Amino acid sequence: MQLFGFKPKPSVYSTLEKVDDPKLDTSKLLDPGGVQNYQSIVGSLQFAVSFVCFDIATAVMTLSSFRSSPCKGHLERTQRVCSYL
Repeated sequence: MQLFGFKPKPSVYSTLEKVDDPKLDTSKLLDPGGVQNYQSIVGSLQFAVSFVCFDIATAVMTLSSFRSSPCKGHLERTQRVCSYL
């Protein structure tokens, strides 16, 4: 996937980890280019939810709430959701 710069891991069996809470992420905020990349990925995932992948809806909805100021950890979580697909 070009948005990440590498191919997502194929061995992911859930969208988010059970004990993971994106609201508690303390990683570094993304630069403006990273924010745009994050917003693009979340938008693509929202499109996938609306047509075929209902099982990722909760994770995508949670991650979409950080569109205005995502952290590096949030971007890593979108990679996990894409790997799940």
